[in-house]
Amino acid sequence: MLDKLLPCSALAAGAAGLSPALKEVITVLMGASPADVPMALKIDGPGLLAELRAQGLSPWVYRRLAGLALEGAISPQLRPGLQHDYALALKASTRQDRETHLLIRALSTAGVGVIMLKGADLRRRVYEDPACRPMVDLDLLVSPGDKNLAEMVFMDLGYRLSPEFVDPRPGFRERFRRELHFNPPPGLSLLIDLHWRLEYVGGFHYLPFLQLQDLAVPRDYQGLPVKVLSPEHLLMHLALHAWDEFHGALQIIDFALVLQFLPLDWPRFLTEVDRCRCRAPVYLVLREVSRIFPGSVPVEVLQELAGYCPGWAETLVLRRPLGYFTRHFALLYHQRRLSDWVFYISSLLWPRPQYLAAVYGQPDRLKFLRQFLATLFSAAKTWRPH
Repeated sequence: MLDKLLPCSALAAGAAGLSPALKEVITVLMGASPADVPMALKIDGPGLLAELRAQGLSPWVYRRLAGLALEGAISPQLRPGLQHDYALALKASTRQDRETHLLIRALSTAGVGVIMLKGADLRRRVYEDPACRPMVDLDLLVSPGDKNLAEMVFMDLGYRLSPEFVDPRPGFRERFRRELHFNPPPGLSLLIDLHWRLEYVGGFHYLPFLQLQDLAVPRDYQGLPVKVLSPEHLLMHLALHAWDEFHGALQIIDFALVLQFLPLDWPRFLTEVDRCRCRAPVYLVLREVSRIFPGSVPVEVLQELAGYCPGWAETLVLRRPLGYFTRHFALLYHQRRLSDWVFYISSLLWPRPQYLAAVYGQPDRLKFLRQFLATLFSAAKTWRPH
């Protein structure tokens, strides 16, 4: 049973590191009306303001209190700082909307349909104000058949592939990559993450494009046609992403708002989780979310998910006893041909000079091997068997 597995997700580890004062602010401000927010709540102290800023929460806190007509909960010393943060966030979100519109229009003109992911979707679908949800990159999902055309569109607009996504050897991308990252040209700020299959837990779990497209919801983005994930796939995406990475307390608020405001079809959710074979990480993350926000996930849903028993390979990936090598094992597990394993390992150990120049600044193979061995020894030194 999954409750006996007890691995710690990135979300659980990250949430444990938040201060009690910040946790109280988050849970209290998720109340639906002024009556739900005790007047004893006080946003006070420079330490709390610093943590709100570090977590990217100061615009949301200010806007939420203003929406509840509870600006009085902010101490007079902190109010100017929160107002300033919100004004900056409003300006940034307006600029990012223009950049996003430019990209979506260019893709639409080229005949590339997109599904908007994460911040670009959430800030308009569940947040009361886009400025409340900071965004540093634009995540887009396209059909595998459109990925090359989408890349050409970005290049024509001046975006350039991030150095770490240069192929170690020709053909590596086609076999092993499911996303590309692009850096913006001068004058623009948004990074682009282009996906054609959503992968998690080092690639062991994934959500295929066709399955996501079948239930995707059409939307209008400033007069342009786009799609967003269905509520069920969105919750799965958030849970699987939170298993791998914790980017801050905003992830916790994302969960709370999706669970509170979107029309989730729980039987369909369970069906889709089974179809994608990702019960274990989804359950282990939603278990933590339900502890932060009791009652947000139906008990019967958690019980249904908890009855799953993962196999040896999935348990190995979730427990991470291989440490640094876990993601490599997870990615190669689904590769059934020995030639793919050989190609993957040889590409990492002996990449072509163009890759070394792009990533390390010069095609110095000796320097690369030293750095690789240093990483290897460091990983072996900190490895602890489970």
